[in-house]
Amino acid sequence: GYQTLVNQCYFGLERQFYNGVDFMGFMEGNTDLWTAKTNQLGQNDQVFKFFAGAAPNLTFTNALWNAAYDGVGACNIAIENAANCPFKTTEERNAKVAEAHFLRAVYFYHLVETFGGVVKLTEVVHSTLNYAPDRTEPLEIYRDVIIPDLRFAAEWLPKGDDSFDGRPTKKAALGFLAKACLTTQQYGTTEFLQEGYNVAKDLISDCESGGSKYNTYMYPAFEDVFKEANNKNNKEALWKYTINPNGSSNGNYRTNRNDE
Repeated sequence: GYQTLVNQCYFGLERQFYNGVDFMGFMEGNTDLWTAKTNQLGQNDQVFKFFAGAAPNLTFTNALWNAAYDGVGACNIAIENAANCPFKTTEERNAKVAEAHFLRAVYFYHLVETFGGVVKLTEVVHSTLNYAPDRTEPLEIYRDVIIPDLRFAAEWLPKGDDSFDGRPTKKAALGFLAKACLTTQQYGTTEFLQEGYNVAKDLISDCESGGSKYNTYMYPAFEDVFKEANNKNNKEALWKYTINPNGSSNGNYRTNRNDE
């Protein structure tokens, strides 16, 4: 049962964030990082031209907001209920709930970097619903949620390997922690810069020494990073999120809604 709770934490990423045009197209489609497949015209070609002619509706971002908070809610449920599950050891419990901490940090990172001040929701709502919640400034969310969650995940997630199962490992948490710490500088603080530097340096040192500590790796040639043969099992990636290009068994046009 608890594994099912943790699986649900991933749904928001599949639903909107890492499934194609919804998030990536909105955030980066109008930059020079992406183009339509082989420059062909098609359903989403205008998205890659600053949305020219694409006519997105005014509620385009609702799906991103809802998916993120669905994910946050699932993570809160998993975190709150971890203590009630009969794990054999504390270490086993922490390693599993660390996935929820990592994913909650990812959701809140996307929320604050997309919308600015957002609702800081870190507990399961059991009774009264708040229909007029206050927005919390990004730096407070970094300080109270994102960075502590990533610290916990970095401590307890397993070293892992390069298998393509979508679950974060220790190097994923450390990489995201370094990124989050350095990102806080834009909010007028240097509080986390040294930590971000130290974490990044730790990852780099592990890579230079052969990756025995975190399984970090860098390809000898830049081109190797983007070779098709290195796609799903890319050894340089800190975290690989699984995307199924085929149809789903439950009839939805978006895939990956059947977590196992």
